[in-house]
Amino acid sequence: MRVKFLFLSTFAIAVMMIYSCKKKDTSEPVITFSSPYSGQTFTVGQSIKVTATITFNSSLQFVKMNMVNSNYVAIDITQSLTVTGSPMNINTTYTMTNTSLPSGIYYLQISAYDGTNLAIGYQEIMLNALPLKREAIYVVTGSNSANTKVWKLDSANTISQVIALTGDFSNAAISSADQSLFTTGIYSGNFNCINLNTNTFSWNVPATNNGFPTFERVYSNDSKNFLAKYDNVINGFDNAGNINYTANTASGTYPHTLFSDSQYLYAEQRNISGYGVALNVYYLATGAAFQNIVINQDIVAMFSINSDSLMIFTNNNGIGNVMIYDIPDNRTTVPVTLPSEKIFSVTQISTIYYLIGMQNQVYIFNTRNFGSLNPFATVAAASAMKFDSLNQQIFVANAKNLNVYNFPTDTLYKTFNFTDTLKDISILYNR
Repeated sequence: MRVKFLFLSTFAIAVMMIYSCKKKDTSEPVITFSSPYSGQTFTVGQSIKVTATITFNSSLQFVKMNMVNSNYVAIDITQSLTVTGSPMNINTTYTMTNTSLPSGIYYLQISAYDGTNLAIGYQEIMLNALPLKREAIYVVTGSNSANTKVWKLDSANTISQVIALTGDFSNAAISSADQSLFTTGIYSGNFNCINLNTNTFSWNVPATNNGFPTFERVYSNDSKNFLAKYDNVINGFDNAGNINYTANTASGTYPHTLFSDSQYLYAEQRNISGYGVALNVYYLATGAAFQNIVINQDIVAMFSINSDSLMIFTNNNGIGNVMIYDIPDNRTTVPVTLPSEKIFSVTQISTIYYLIGMQNQVYIFNTRNFGSLNPFATVAAASAMKFDSLNQQIFVANAKNLNVYNFPTDTLYKTFNFTDTLKDISILYNR
């Protein structure tokens, strides 16, 4: 009996030893911040001194650091840190590269992974946004598909060529958040993303050159960049060229002019065969269709009046028109009759004032009094216009000249001459 008991006892001890050898460590790494202190305030773009300690039992496979917003979504670069023994003392600097961040609460995040357990530590910080500043004006010129060029007008009023475009040209849109200019052609011109820090192409989507249009228009609301394509698709792109949004117009149609507010993307839908125009409304978050209304007028520009309505400028058989679109009721009203001229361009001064570039004259339109439509500074027709609300200046393209006016005095500040016809104007800010 003693022999049998000794054998069973030895066997049990052996099993326990084997089990204990195979048992894995289940304790997570522990992350402790020393600096910055919780709630410390920084300015966007500022370098942040980070000191922290990670204690762990098993060897770490990686340690990473980044910044997340209040929804714990990464909003800047991720830094990989060199792993050392436990305790791992971190003494480094986190440099923000995303200069477009708004003021608010953010978190520095450190992640440590030991092959089994992932530990994440957070330290709350406050960010103050950079003061808004106009960096430059970008102008696209060209008279045919062989000589389209992008120019920069800097803060010293110096003009320099940025880049030359190949193929035809439809329009341009700028993203101050991405510090990028987007341009698109129609039949032969590519859809391009131009890095305005390096003045080089970041990426492009080639035109198919198959005898049919490939692209229609590009639009940016700073956080998303949208492309209307002739194959009845609207795609959204991030700054790396990844598609992050898709919406579709009806079969046998294509999207043209685009606009968005905080809730919806609005797209002019045109028939491929025969004439027919509708306004489509899509959810901005998903690309799902919300509603549609037939307008049978070519849309020139759209602007938000408030969360429930848009101001839409159109051409009806070559004659300019303005309508208010009621979003909840999905209906339009015509508040005033414009002069019997074609609209070439429109820019919004505020929800009350608009500049309308018509065939023979630029007018200032006052929506408080829908009968108020007066000539603006005796300016002739404008192919493109933009309003800089920060510096209260209006940029007006007229043939080969870029005229800059002060608002609301309507006085001419300066005229810049280019060697070719101005096609589009974009304003770049620092964020």
